[in-house]
Amino acid sequence: MRLLKTLQPLLLVALLAAGCVEYNEECSRFMQEPDGVAGYLAGDANITKAVVRTDDNAIGQLVAEAYYHAFDEEQAKDRPQLSLVNSGAIRSQGVCESREVLYGGPVKRKVLRDVLPFDNRVVALSLTHKQLKNMLEHSVFKYDKAEPKGWFLQIYGGEVFFDCREPGETLDAEGMRATEGRRVTRVLVHHRSCEEDPENPDCGKSVELPLAPPSETETIRVAVDSFLQGGGDGFVDLKAVDPNASDTLSAGSFNFEIVARYFSKAYPAEAPLSATAEDRVHLHECK
Repeated sequence: MRLLKTLQPLLLVALLAAGCVEYNEECSRFMQEPDGVAGYLAGDANITKAVVRTDDNAIGQLVAEAYYHAFDEEQAKDRPQLSLVNSGAIRSQGVCESREVLYGGPVKRKVLRDVLPFDNRVVALSLTHKQLKNMLEHSVFKYDKAEPKGWFLQIYGGEVFFDCREPGETLDAEGMRATEGRRVTRVLVHHRSCEEDPENPDCGKSVELPLAPPSETETIRVAVDSFLQGGGDGFVDLKAVDPNASDTLSAGSFNFEIVARYFSKAYPAEAPLSATAEDRVHLHECK
């Protein structure tokens, strides 16, 4: 489906107005099957800001994985090669209940909804290698474990290597990029299996994107939500991409339903999601 326009994130305003502090009928009536199981966790997953916004996180990676696979039915050329999620989209302080941990076992839909309270579309679009690098630079330009930032990115479909000894990007008074960062040292793209993408000569391989310098013409397909697509959290390179471009696709549903459906399908009781995140964001001297 083609994306007609960029949608800004919509928090559940009615729930905030109600001021509910626990998941009760006031909250449940705003969603379908609140007590249904979205998926299963193999262990306890920490979702506090201090964890989610500074390093790889199992729930953040689940969201990125769901975005990536939301386009599996599209033509191979249109599917994303990477998926990126701003960690600020994952909340421990939910609308109706706050929690620091998602406990192992069944995760109810209402719990997942509290962790993902924003309504955004999921889109796949084309970025130049330079736009992608600048996006990744922005993820760590003010990296500080003492003050974790919501624009720190979770990733699926590849790996990113950062060296925080190098200078980060700088912004002007209007929040636009003044100088480009130099903290991204490597970007690896893990191509889909040859069973999924038999016509791709690099299927099943990990390929490093050339960054010296990054191409301003070669493109890569990336899945994000419409908040980032609109330049949210300072991702100005995404805002520069035409939302009505012919190759910009929408997954249709809002992000919560996309994640819930994927979680249920990919991680049933007999094959639960590991609570230990995979190593995808490699941070060197980032403190």
